Amino acid sequence: MLKNARVVKEGIWLNGFSLYSAGWYPLAVRDAAAKIIGDVVMVPDAIWPQLDAYEGEDYKRVYLEQEGVWIYLFRHDPTAFPKIAAGDWLTWWAQQ
Repeated sequence: MLKNARVVKEGIWLNGFSLYSAGWYPLAVRDAAAKIIGDVVMVPDAIWPQLDAYEGEDYKRVYLEQEGVWIYLFRHDPTAFPKIAAGDWLTWWAQQ
């Protein structure tokens, strides 16, 4: 599905979000007091419907106007999951 995708920016911090761990993948939610780090991946427009279907109804794709990027946000209360306090999924995962 992502064979034509490419990373265009690495290590971008986004203010106003936090991450939680759902096991082998992170959950992003709005949180005015936090920030997260991630990569910007460019995908062809035709792929978005497939990505939306893959993410399913538990996630909502939201456009961040200021940053010019899309993000999938978890639609439910994430507090049953461990919070990734530093907002860095890769570092957190490597320490598990």
